[in-house]
Amino acid sequence: GVIGIAAAGTTLTLAPGITVSAAGKSYTGPRPTIPLASDASGEPTRVEIGSLQMYVIQRGDELYLRVKDRDSAVRHSFTGVDRYPVDTRWRVSARLDTTTAGNIAVTSVLGQTEASACPGTLHFEISGLSYQLRPMGEPGKSLFIVFGDPTNGHATYGGGRFLAADPPGPDGLVVLDFNRATNPPCVFSPYATCPLPSPENVLPVAVTAGEKMWGKAH
Repeated sequence: GVIGIAAAGTTLTLAPGITVSAAGKSYTGPRPTIPLASDASGEPTRVEIGSLQMYVIQRGDELYLRVKDRDSAVRHSFTGVDRYPVDTRWRVSARLDTTTAGNIAVTSVLGQTEASACPGTLHFEISGLSYQLRPMGEPGKSLFIVFGDPTNGHATYGGGRFLAADPPGPDGLVVLDFNRATNPPCVFSPYATCPLPSPENVLPVAVTAGEKMWGKAH
């Protein structure tokens, strides 16, 4: 079919005789035209045909078509991700300094930079040395951290890793468990649009915890 982009929105006009499902309905081309909501305003319109699924994503002012295949050989041969042994040394208590709350600039692998809400600065210690990270998230909500460290590019993914944490308590304390550090989707596909760690979120200490590299570095 043909994807059209106009001020009124993005649409899909199917080729004659082609049947797909979208938004819980079945469509057969060439009519009617299917409106395609992107992920910018919430859940995108997912179009499925056979084992394929596709939907529109918006990154900045640009639109992309994300295509997935449930029967992909890579998916069927996936055996998991190697990770470091769990080590309690990497489960640390941090304090959120809310006086530095505001926005932080987050750059993606596409080179696009957007401002994201930051509730403050996390201060913590590892082996007696002090470090800090700037998380993303709204005040009182769960925290999301994109961080880098010297393991990136060989033992772990070159574009950093993700770490989620519970909301800080009334005293501002929150547990950072680096054993739960995960790879971004970009480790699995060069077509993902992952955020990169900001310079202030690149730790000088090698974080030998959490998920390791998978496959070949992109």
